[in-house]
Amino acid sequence: MLHLVDNKLSFSSIAIAGIGGAGCNMVQRHRHGVLYRVQMQVQHLAVNTDRSAIVRIQGMPAILLNADASGVEAVMPWLAQCKALYLLAGLGGYAGSTATPALARRARDAGLHTVAVMGMPCDWEGRRRRTTALRALESVREHAAETFVVHGDAVAERLGEGASIGEFIEGINSWLLRELDARMAL
Repeated sequence: MLHLVDNKLSFSSIAIAGIGGAGCNMVQRHRHGVLYRVQMQVQHLAVNTDRSAIVRIQGMPAILLNADASGVEAVMPWLAQCKALYLLAGLGGYAGSTATPALARRARDAGLHTVAVMGMPCDWEGRRRRTTALRALESVREHAAETFVVHGDAVAERLGEGASIGEFIEGINSWLLRELDARMAL
């Protein structure tokens, strides 16, 4: 069942949807940043299949999808007057890997210019997670006009062996958000 946690409907020409745990964290961080929020109206939206994560979202619409990520159709009213949709997601996990391709396909079908900015898991996270991420990435590439991927291993290599998990998450979030802002400036 789909629930709108914040049911205030507003419209902007650009929407940024954070999908899954990683995507929701990034969209919240982006919303609190200063780049582009003054110059352009941007609709921030959080989408997840995890009820406990969705209820922690504040200050933006938060949509809870069914466990199988069905229900992306309910996201479309939030995008009714948008011309572009930017998807932020970490692939390899459940919500990011199922809802991101579904939302990219639905947005493309609605005529939105769709850009996906995604993080890929590190090798140490395991073969299953990596395989899931690669399948999701392939599907997103079929539907999105543009895709950008940050590989977790590249971030870990840049940070070095002594980096904490917090520094790693900060590093990948920063890299993805810089890419998002750069693509929005085009």
